[in-house]
Amino acid sequence: RRRVVLPRMLRRPVRRLGRMRWVAPRRAGLKLAFVLYAATGITGMAMGGHTLAVASAVTAWCGLDIDRVEITGQSETSEVEVLNQLALGDYPSIVTLDVIGARARIESLPWVKEAMLRKVYPDKLLIEIKERQPLAVWQRDSGGFVLVEAGGRVISDRVDARHAGLPLVV
Repeated sequence: RRRVVLPRMLRRPVRRLGRMRWVAPRRAGLKLAFVLYAATGITGMAMGGHTLAVASAVTAWCGLDIDRVEITGQSETSEVEVLNQLALGDYPSIVTLDVIGARARIESLPWVKEAMLRKVYPDKLLIEIKERQPLAVWQRDSGGFVLVEAGGRVISDRVDARHAGLPLVV
């Protein structure tokens, strides 16, 4: 028979460990199973890219959901267009709302010059909009009319009686 011979400095600690009585804590199997399932769920959530959705759902469930949105300063832009640009998702949470991205999406609307978003905890979102002011009606080569602002940027191709007093540029 061959026996394993330990180095001299390990012999005494190994003998002490061999004499100890090892007893598992109460409900160790249940606790370890819970840790295994929790770790599996967290890993799947992270690898599947669902972390933000889960965080939104949990914070919304805890009372930090967006219940009220107040929009001020708009006259040409509809509130529905602004709400669509927020991209709130299934569980709108004030904590996980990307204010910078939402502001950029709102400012991409044709009439919106500048937007300011403010979170008011626990459940309110304030949106203040500054709209573009039309300077003239521009007649294009194709015969169509568009509204333009001072910088020459086209605002809208919908020209109606409200804009009849603006100068016509051909």
